[in-house]
Amino acid sequence: MNELKNDYLISVIRDEAGNHEVPMKRMRTLVVGWRKDIFSKHPLVDADKHEKVTIGDTLKDIIDDITDDAKSKNCDCISSLYKYCRDDYAVITSIALAYLEGDEKTKNEIISAISGTKRETDFNRVVKKLQSNESLFDKSPYRGRLDERFQSFSSVQEYMHPTQPRTLNMRELKRIMTYPDDFDFTDPNEECKIPVRQAMAQGVPVNFGKYIAEQAKKGLDGLLKTVDAEVVFQDNNKGKHLEYSYDEFIKLEGLEIK
Repeated sequence: MNELKNDYLISVIRDEAGNHEVPMKRMRTLVVGWRKDIFSKHPLVDADKHEKVTIGDTLKDIIDDITDDAKSKNCDCISSLYKYCRDDYAVITSIALAYLEGDEKTKNEIISAISGTKRETDFNRVVKKLQSNESLFDKSPYRGRLDERFQSFSSVQEYMHPTQPRTLNMRELKRIMTYPDDFDFTDPNEECKIPVRQAMAQGVPVNFGKYIAEQAKKGLDGLLKTVDAEVVFQDNNKGKHLEYSYDEFIKLEGLEIK
């Protein structure tokens, strides 16, 4: 911010990928600089939300096609327990919650299915943390339903296929991140130092990046509302914005928009 302030008006934009035709609830904070030699006033970025798409919308034409499946991981060791998967929870946390809240029959079913599998240790760890109200970061896969969107795609938590007992393959992941099917992630010279899945996880979904580029063009074409401010903070999920001078902004310890 210190390096940019003399030459740019600065937008700090909080937004969700799911607002821009991405089947994901991932939140991002984006920083956009508007050159002062071009913009005399600060452009307000449009919320410009689209109808939200689901996992089913995105994968419907390839839902039963296992092409490229060699790059996915089989997770069928506890497939009988997938019925306990919940919105906003990873697989093992969902099962652990069902165990802690369930009757004796449910508890016995879960223990019988998970005992002796490679997920048993993770399950026991999560149960103990839930019982003691400890902070929990469950690294097990997240299994979304066809009628919902995935959680944030991170390098330590994989997405499971919504109807099959496996993680998503590369073509399906490209769909979720809104890359074209024919986009090539090959690295013939092996110059990338991290796995492709992790590289994708650190990126911004294509449609989300496209949205920001379109907003920049609107600003250049004079189509955006403008305000007198050096820094604007926008929460596009709530349709709110706050205006600051640069000095006011850097003194803030935190932002809360009610």
